[in-house]
Amino acid sequence: MAIMKKISVLFLFVVAVMLSGCKKATNDDLYSLLIGEWELVDYSTKSVTIGEEQVSVFIAFIGGTTTNEFSLRQNIGDGYLNTFTGTWTLSDNMLSGVYSDGTAWGNTYVVSMTDDDTMIMETTVGTAEKYTYKRIE
Repeated sequence: MAIMKKISVLFLFVVAVMLSGCKKATNDDLYSLLIGEWELVDYSTKSVTIGEEQVSVFIAFIGGTTTNEFSLRQNIGDGYLNTFTGTWTLSDNMLSGVYSDGTAWGNTYVVSMTDDDTMIMETTVGTAEKYTYKRIE
């Protein structure tokens, strides 16, 4: 019985070490993968119908030593290209940002990677929205 108890304690210790080590590595890996320029290739939303309008969205995440910056370029329909800049933060897999005018993004996003070149961003508040981006750089 004492041997089983020791094995159980050892097993729980190993699992705890593995889980605590994986969380930090995963966040570091996600941070590294996020850096670069991305193009929106697919979106699903329950809140907006854009109809036949062509949507072009590009976002560049730039990592820094003190702040992380982004540049967002978007064009909906035949309108002109809008550019927005600001800073972003990644905590675990939660991405948030603030525009250069001090306004927070309209939502916080859960970020995941299906591979090194495909990023999924899903809203965390309100209507469920899912954005798929492909790396272009």
